[in-house]
Amino acid sequence: MHKQVLYAILTILLVFIGAMLVFIRLVGDTASPVNQKIRIVTTITAYQQAAQQIVGDTGKVTLLPTDVQEWGAKDKEQLKKADIILVDHQDDQDTLIAQYRNWQLQSKIIAANQIITDNDFDNLWVSPLTTKALSDKLTTTLSDIDPRNRDTYVSNDNQLNTKLSVLNTQLATLAKKNKNLNYISLSDDWDILFSQLNAQRVLKKVSHQSSSTLLDEAKDYIDDDKVDFVVMPNQQNNTTKQLVKLANSHKIPIITISYPKNQSEDILNWQQQNLNKIQNMINNLKK
Repeated sequence: MHKQVLYAILTILLVFIGAMLVFIRLVGDTASPVNQKIRIVTTITAYQQAAQQIVGDTGKVTLLPTDVQEWGAKDKEQLKKADIILVDHQDDQDTLIAQYRNWQLQSKIIAANQIITDNDFDNLWVSPLTTKALSDKLTTTLSDIDPRNRDTYVSNDNQLNTKLSVLNTQLATLAKKNKNLNYISLSDDWDILFSQLNAQRVLKKVSHQSSSTLLDEAKDYIDDDKVDFVVMPNQQNNTTKQLVKLANSHKIPIITISYPKNQSEDILNWQQQNLNKIQNMINNLKK
């Protein structure tokens, strides 16, 4: 009789212990994704900085080299393990997208050209409007992946948008004041920014034309008084130097826009500085 009672007690204990082990295993499996930091990768400093502000301590945003030839084993591993990939364009020309498809990854992709819908624009990150749209989309995606920290992501996004609203208000004010402005640029990089300022670029597809053809067309526009200002990069070549000479001879304002000096430079400050340059230049225009 005593043996039967003992066996019954042992059986109950074993069942209880087994149930506890199963419960611990299940809790461990469900808790680990939440406790693990969300991994985000991009090749664009502006997106890296914005994403890190939003994800905070719950994630890590890695900035990879734009040239895949510069990737080391650690860089490749970062992309393979990424939960989210931030890109300008969702096509095979993008370094991350090409590798994403080659390796058949399952990461979520947020592409700026799907938010700002004109696919002809390059270097979307130069516009604060793009940064806001991307950060809002990222916040939604993070909240879906990690709903426990939704409030944190939304709060961080709101703080970022407070900074961006200053730039976007400045952009909107300039756009209302200045319409039908024409400019010349030998680079596609600033198209989206100036289009949001209601400024139209008179020379298109410059990469497909020779220097002499570009200068001849520029001269025609300038002689016909169809150019309000010229946009220059901070590093010049023979073609841009000749364009500067041509613009100076007709007393056409020239604005020089530089790229960020390094990856640690605050992109919002960089955008603000360049927007201030553009505002000062436009305010001084005499139509």
